[in-house]
Amino acid sequence: MRVRSVLVAAAMALGAVASAQEISGSREIQALADSLEPDRSQCIWFDLPWVFSGYRSMAQHDFSRDVYSPKALQPIWEELAAQQRHEQALRDRAEVMWGLIDDVPAEEVDSILAPAAVEVPSRENLPVAFGDPVPGWLRRAMRSERIVQDAMYISMVETPRFIEFAYWDLPEPPRLPEDDYSFAGYLKRLNLPQVDVNEAVIREQQFGRYNWLHQFNVALQLSQAYVSKNWYQGGTSYFALLTNFLWDVQLNQVYHPKWMLQSTLSYKLAVNSTPEDQYHKYSVSQDLFQYNFRAGYKAANNWYYAFTTLFKTQFCCSYPSNSEQRTASFLSPGELNVGLGMTYSKESANKGLKVTLSIAPVSYNLKTCIDPKVDHAPIGVDPDRKVKNEFGSNTEVNFFARIWDNITYTTRMYLFTDYHSFQGDWENTFNFQFNRYFSTQVYAHLRYDSLADTSKAPGWHKWMLKEILSVGISYSFSTK
Repeated sequence: MRVRSVLVAAAMALGAVASAQEISGSREIQALADSLEPDRSQCIWFDLPWVFSGYRSMAQHDFSRDVYSPKALQPIWEELAAQQRHEQALRDRAEVMWGLIDDVPAEEVDSILAPAAVEVPSRENLPVAFGDPVPGWLRRAMRSERIVQDAMYISMVETPRFIEFAYWDLPEPPRLPEDDYSFAGYLKRLNLPQVDVNEAVIREQQFGRYNWLHQFNVALQLSQAYVSKNWYQGGTSYFALLTNFLWDVQLNQVYHPKWMLQSTLSYKLAVNSTPEDQYHKYSVSQDLFQYNFRAGYKAANNWYYAFTTLFKTQFCCSYPSNSEQRTASFLSPGELNVGLGMTYSKESANKGLKVTLSIAPVSYNLKTCIDPKVDHAPIGVDPDRKVKNEFGSNTEVNFFARIWDNITYTTRMYLFTDYHSFQGDWENTFNFQFNRYFSTQVYAHLRYDSLADTSKAPGWHKWMLKEILSVGISYSFSTK
């Protein structure tokens, strides 16, 4: 199709009126072109190459330069028709070309343009193991493409007047600004004073060495509502206060890789107003003071020989609604646990994940109930005694994950058994830090005690649950 387009355009550009039979070769075409004034208005410029990039040798191709003669066109068009199946398109464009040449009868056009029968290549024409690696149909297609390229090149060489542009006549292409927009170029444009490195004075800076890493966090959440006695929907005024305090001190293992020392002090207090309680104005929904201590010496990889201590109690007195029966007070209950075993500790490089696992096969547990007004049975202490000694084993798992920049998740699971009874605590805390001083916290504490009284909540059996949602101000400080 490209060969035919070039030939049609060349014939139209020449404005030829002579018979096609009188034009036998490219030399006659060139002589005729020199004597005639080309009619550019009839030239199809889209079919001509617009840019001539230079000359090349045609000797390497077995190709006749008489490409404009009708006898030479016939095998070329037959080759293209056999490969591309464009019979109708060839007829349409041929009628345009031959319509300008009156001496050629219409029947000759059909004979020239009659396409050869296209046959599917047989198995014999395909390459064999030791034959030509190029199939016959591919070789013919490559030759047809080469003929097209040669025809276009001959038209450019022998009729250069029809080439619109040459590459040396093209305008200068736009260039990017020569300014260097890199960081080094930016520094050059600042015209900073040159500094001689040899004359620079290097001062030694002493950085502080932190043997102990501290983490401090305190949060205060308040909730208040006032409802007048004549409010049309009814309701009760209330006031709620929730405080969280945490202070963690840990030995810096960068300077002391063999040792592990950690001390954690925490306190949680939640107080609610009880206007409908006839005995008390306030009730304590949460009161927990807890101290954890862990000391260990490295055994292998992230494992340590460890000694663990846990102590927890409460300070305020707790009462049920509309009752003077005290349910808890200071050291009632109180719990002290000492364990000896192994501890696994691992922290990610970005400090976004941390897990600590402590296993103490040898464990001592002390329960206290020193307040005679507190029922000893739920605590597990005999009524005529104030303390209870237990020997068994315990396991503690602590996990911390930074889900997002301002969202953290902390969980703690503690399990103890004296091989007669079993108790377990699972604490989960989601903290949403909106900014430096404002946060929201969701706390859930699930507990299981095999000695629990199931009559108080038959549906829960021996399971217990406490959940707190709080919003308020908070402050954190950390050297970790």
